[in-house]
Amino acid sequence: AKTLAHSLHSLQQALKRESLFTRDVSHELRTPVTIIKNLLQRDPSTLLSQDDHALLRISMNEIDQTLAILLALARAENLTFQETDVLALLEQAILNLEKTAQAHQLHFNLEIDEAVFEQRIKAIGNPHLFNVLFNNILNNALFHGGDQVLIKIDIKTGHITFSNTINA
Repeated sequence: AKTLAHSLHSLQQALKRESLFTRDVSHELRTPVTIIKNLLQRDPSTLLSQDDHALLRISMNEIDQTLAILLALARAENLTFQETDVLALLEQAILNLEKTAQAHQLHFNLEIDEAVFEQRIKAIGNPHLFNVLFNNILNNALFHGGDQVLIKIDIKTGHITFSNTINA
């Protein structure tokens, strides 16, 4: 009876997460999908401007990031926490950012004290969710920071601060 009750509870939790996921994905993806649809429904003989291409790229990036986040949150295994090496995950996110920037022909400068990576900063959390968070923060800084963005990562005891240049 206990096993059956536990299984039923697990199924109910999974159904609840799936329901929340469906609601969230609908809400979060509606705007970028609408932008893309509007751009693609223009007269086919009209070429997309450079601004339109940038808007399309940003919208697709939003969809990609939103799906990664929502899928990560929907998975039960991502609800387990453990002691995690935060800087190792941040380092991986920085390497991913380099690949993303090259793929989109964007340029950025990163200002960070490399000696920080010799430290081991640990936190309790889910490694996959930390990874999603760092990738999301850095990609947003890259895409919304301008043509030659400067991304600053300040690591002090107890906190990490991300900032970027914004051409206003």
